[in-house]
Amino acid sequence: MNVAWRHLGCLLALSTITLLARAEGGNVALAPGFWPDPIVLRYYSGGNHDAARYGEGCVGRIASVPDHIITVTEPLDYLRIYVESSTDTTLVVEQRSTGEVACNDDADDLNPVLEWDFVPVDVYHVYVGNYHENDVLAEYSLYITEFSP
Repeated sequence: MNVAWRHLGCLLALSTITLLARAEGGNVALAPGFWPDPIVLRYYSGGNHDAARYGEGCVGRIASVPDHIITVTEPLDYLRIYVESSTDTTLVVEQRSTGEVACNDDADDLNPVLEWDFVPVDVYHVYVGNYHENDVLAEYSLYITEFSP
């Protein structure tokens, strides 16, 4: 009987690990020429954590876990990520292997935009926050594209 419980415990632990690796708002894998372009992911912004924990220039209230996980499987020459929402949103993207963070608020009116000229193979955690602490969770669209505006 102990063996069965241990086995069940391992299954539960593995199941928990799998769930933690998934972002609530959706995961996406990218390689050059990905389609459709742009990729559009919809979810709800905000959370209970201060984005300032990621450093200077990071603002807003974000979730404790990423809203989206982007896996770049082959290097990209250019990548642009932006948010469209009816509320004032912020954007935090963390490169997991290096811990480097990029943040933006209001690059396009009240919507954040981040862009890179080169994106190496890695896993990136994406957080979409609310600028104001008292804002309720608001629906947004996250756009991921290889094309500059």
